[in-house]
Amino acid sequence: MARLAAFSPAVRTLEESIERARIVERYGYDSLWTTQLPTARDASLVLAAYASATQRVKLGTGVLPIYTRHPTATVQMAATLDELSGGRFVLGVGVSHRVTVEGMWGLRLESPVEAKAFSVDGIGPTPITSGSTPAKP
Repeated sequence: MARLAAFSPAVRTLEESIERARIVERYGYDSLWTTQLPTARDASLVLAAYASATQRVKLGTGVLPIYTRHPTATVQMAATLDELSGGRFVLGVGVSHRVTVEGMWGLRLESPVEAKAFSVDGIGPTPITSGSTPAKP
């Protein structure tokens, strides 16, 4: 069975973005994705708003850059969104690319393979449940 996904970067007003999330769900899409860019709203907060306005559609980051958030904070954010959405959150992380990391974020893109390994290692084995404190990576 084919599954449909929608992408909504939430660059318009938040209310318009939330209405788009409702439409995506109403039209039967399987998932709704957003990303984190310097010119957009915080992806995790946008997805929290989407979660509150929908009941079924999966919600995901595609892709959340690893350079702008510590792995422990990523785990906390992901666990909270997953709980808030009733288990519908899908975490997508990535290195991004030089134009975004250096030109837009003002950070240095050094050793992307090692940076991704550090991030994934920190995200992967860090269990978190409601009310718990995440272990340090």
